[in-house]
Amino acid sequence: MGKQELAVVLDFDGTVITKDVSYALTQEFAHGSTAEAEQAYFSSEMSLGDLRKLEIAVLREPDEDSLKRRAVEMAVLRPGFAEFVAYCADTGIPLEIASAGLQLSIDAILGSAGLDVPANAPVVEWSETGTGVLASNQGVEICDTSVICKCSPVRRFQADGRRVVFAGDGTSDICPAREADFVLARDALAEGCSKEGIEFSEFGDFYDVQRFVASLAGS
Repeated sequence: MGKQELAVVLDFDGTVITKDVSYALTQEFAHGSTAEAEQAYFSSEMSLGDLRKLEIAVLREPDEDSLKRRAVEMAVLRPGFAEFVAYCADTGIPLEIASAGLQLSIDAILGSAGLDVPANAPVVEWSETGTGVLASNQGVEICDTSVICKCSPVRRFQADGRRVVFAGDGTSDICPAREADFVLARDALAEGCSKEGIEFSEFGDFYDVQRFVASLAGS
């Protein structure tokens, strides 16, 4: 297999951006509390998928422009991300985002930065009563562990004969970390990989990510 046959899959909240903006949005635009559900999640009594369904269920249909604007206001791209997107485009390395966050906020944040990166994340649909309903995007299945199946793009790229680099930061990233060929981790994902004996390299920013990918690609 050639050294350049790579693909990169990234988490978004906490990885591409420095904080969990999707969570902050579900709290700011909620009409109801999810405190008990959050406690159940942190006590391992509830899956992230079930928690996110409840967080979305207490949303009330907002002015979509207001939600997008607030997402952009809160988001800070991790240093080097724009340069890494350009590097992947220049070298022909496929790059994709797989996130447990909100598709609407991801699209708004990337769009405001002038970045075009394919992303799969949960979609919020609105019921007749104006409450939020969790839906999958582009046929990607809903998953209890990571809300949407983050392993799906990993497997798809591997089926095409590519070695996959996955980068993430959270507990919902452990499944794709188990399946990826190479893992870049920080924070809770680094802890999870250490506990499970998954080989990984730590990253601080996307300059680190680019150096790692370039060393594999020989570029």
